[in-house]
Amino acid sequence: MAAQLERLRIYFVTWNVATKYPVQDLHQLLNVTCGNLKSLPDIYFIGLQEVKAQPQNMVLDIFFQEDPWTKSFRQVFARLSQ
Repeated sequence: MAAQLERLRIYFVTWNVATKYPVQDLHQLLNVTCGNLKSLPDIYFIGLQEVKAQPQNMVLDIFFQEDPWTKSFRQVFARLSQ
C-alpha cells in the first residue's frame, strides 16, 4: 500500500470565473490533452471563485440538477472515461 501512495497524483486548480458561464474549452485548464492521457492525475480539486450564486440561479439549478460549471467539468471527465 505504501508504494501506491507514493504514486498518487493530485491536481489543484482555482479559477476566478467572474460570474461568467463556461464558454471556453476546459481541457487546457485541467491539463487534459490527447498526448497525456496516461499521466492524468488520480484526484482533481477544482475551486471556482465568483460563480453566479444569485437566488434565481440556485432555483434553476434545483430544477435542472446541475449548474453550467459542474456540467462542463463532468463532460470533460466523461470523455476521458470512454
